[in-house]
Amino acid sequence: MTETPRRGGFTLLELIVTLSIVALFIGAALSFTHPRSRKIAEQFDAELQVYIRGARSLALQNDASVYLHFTPSSILLSPEITDAELSLGVPALAVPPDLELYSMSGSRWVRITKGSPYVQLFSRSGLTEPFQIRFRYEEADFEYSFDALSAMPVETEL
Repeated sequence: MTETPRRGGFTLLELIVTLSIVALFIGAALSFTHPRSRKIAEQFDAELQVYIRGARSLALQNDASVYLHFTPSSILLSPEITDAELSLGVPALAVPPDLELYSMSGSRWVRITKGSPYVQLFSRSGLTEPFQIRFRYEEADFEYSFDALSAMPVETEL
């Protein structure tokens, strides 16, 4: 009998075992990062909703317009549209460092940057134009449309 020469390379079994081990490591790494980032996004989500309802309440209580200024690093309340530095005595809501904020402009999402902040008015009657905000933190995305009368969000998780 003649023996066939063995070629160099890996067998199918060796490849399957190697790929399975790599897949396990990747799955373990993702499972450790996902809950943490999801928790940060959900915490900011809850704080944002409370902050927006607080803006409406302040407008009603003070019988004065209140402006919400969205910037990449914070969201704050002000009595003036042009001067976000004027405070209403309410601390700014800090935006987590890796979180991206977007606002709806026309029919497209625009990222909120230092050069192009977003401002939303709550009139003295507590009314606001309907507005949409989206934020992204790593793999967690949240999108809201805020109601003009109640300022309550209609959540759509992406």
